[in-house]
Amino acid sequence: MSTSRARSRCCPQCLQRQIKIKNEQGQEEQVTEYYHKEVYAQLSGPQWNTLLDVEPLTVREEEERAAALRLVGPLAAALWVRFFDVVVADAWYAKGPSLKR
Repeated sequence: MSTSRARSRCCPQCLQRQIKIKNEQGQEEQVTEYYHKEVYAQLSGPQWNTLLDVEPLTVREEEERAAALRLVGPLAAALWVRFFDVVVADAWYAKGPSLKR
């Protein structure tokens, strides 16, 4: 998963959170941070890697797993037999129906 963030600009797809920072005078203040979080599917080989697809997390409370399942479903249907010998995932995905085909 990847996260990118900014405090001075945003887009319609940005997620938002309030964070506390110290200003130039050393005082703590609360600011809005705008950010994007994505899950990536990558095909890896011994000599090369290629990005297959990216799925954004759409709401702040959404778990990474939900975005990953949205990403893997169409990829598995289109490419499973040809490309996937092994799927590497965080231990969180080993729960419940995540790995059922």
